[in-house]
Amino acid sequence: MKTFEKYIVKQKPLLQVIALAKDTKYVAQAVEDMTQKLTDLHELESGSNNLRVIDAGSSVSTAIENAKTLTYLLIGVASIVFIVSGIGIMNVMFASVAERTKEIGILKSIGANQSSVLWQFLLESFILTLFGSVIGVIVGEAVIFFDPFGTTLPLLRSIY
Repeated sequence: MKTFEKYIVKQKPLLQVIALAKDTKYVAQAVEDMTQKLTDLHELESGSNNLRVIDAGSSVSTAIENAKTLTYLLIGVASIVFIVSGIGIMNVMFASVAERTKEIGILKSIGANQSSVLWQFLLESFILTLFGSVIGVIVGEAVIFFDPFGTTLPLLRSIY
C-alpha cells in the first residue's frame, strides 16, 4: 500500500492478481475465465466497474497506437515549424531587398540584368541558411557531448 493512499486518502488497497497463460493463443480465454471466476467469487454484478482484467498484449497494442499518434502529431508540428521558418526567411529576404534598392539600382546601372540580381540574393539567402544550419548542428552536437543540463537520461543523436 502506498503511503499517500494509507494516510491521506485512506483508501483500501486494490487487489491485484497476476496470471500467466501457457500460450498466447489461450490469453483471450484466460481473461474470460478469470473475469467470470472473480465475478462469481466476489459476488459482483456482471459488467460492473469493480473488476478489471487487463492482458499485456492489449497494453502493448495501446502503447503502439499512442506512439503512432504522437509520431503524426510531431510530424504536424515539424511541418508547421518549417512553414513558419520559411515564411520568416522570405520576410527577412524581402526586407533585405527593400533596404538595398540603391545597391540594386547601382548594379542595374553598371549592366546587371534582373536574373543576375535575383541570383545574387538567392545565393546570399542560401549561404545564410547554410551557415545557420551548420551553427545549429554544431550547437546541437555540443549539447549532446557536454550535457550542460545534467540530465540523467542519455542524449542521443537521431538520424530521422
